[in-house]
Amino acid sequence: MNNINALRKAKGLTLKELGQLCDISESSMQRIESGTRKPSFEVLLKLTEALDCSSDEIFGLREVAEIAKLPPVQSEIEQKYNALDKHGKKVVDFVLDAEYQRCMNAEEVVEKTKTKIIPLFCAAAGPGEPPSQDGFEDYEVDEDSPARFAVKISGDSMDPEFHDGDIVLCRKKRPEIGEIAVMMVDGFIYVKQYIEGINGFYLRSLNRKRKDCDLDVLYSGGQRVEGYGTVIHKKIPLVMQ
Repeated sequence: MNNINALRKAKGLTLKELGQLCDISESSMQRIESGTRKPSFEVLLKLTEALDCSSDEIFGLREVAEIAKLPPVQSEIEQKYNALDKHGKKVVDFVLDAEYQRCMNAEEVVEKTKTKIIPLFCAAAGPGEPPSQDGFEDYEVDEDSPARFAVKISGDSMDPEFHDGDIVLCRKKRPEIGEIAVMMVDGFIYVKQYIEGINGFYLRSLNRKRKDCDLDVLYSGGQRVEGYGTVIHKKIPLVMQ
């Protein structure tokens, strides 16, 4: 069963008029429309041109109702596609399939990516920064990230690993020797390399040109110390004293 009858009537053509457009007799056109005769390749091309449709539409591979719903842009694209030669259609099919797969994969990635909100402390490092009056901001990270909070670096004392304005992700844990600790000492926040000693511990700047930002915390010194955690980072060699 083909759609020639419906397509012809949609165009307002009689059998005779359609036959004339295809250079065949009215009786031949009637047999093609009824399905008792198959059109030749040349006649098929003239049919698609006269009815402004594709061969798929003629042979009922797509319903006429569906064809009628096609937006003008889609119809124009299909007409251009049908005008291509065999090589052109292969190229379009290849690109279309590749782009379709790319977009589908991108959608899957977006669906799989879930996030969580952690606190971002607005000031840290340098010679020691007081906590922001606003406390902290919300900061979005991947849901599976081990980070429990984040810190924005201030100053150049942690160059070259951490620069002014960098945001570092942190976990809540007691620092081990060599790790980058986030600590509050006497009301000021420090982001420094942690080195433990017999009488206390030392917070050292990675940038040794900024030794003035180092801090010694003695157990007998009476300083108020609160450990926030450590920066999630690769292992860094101990700085020279």
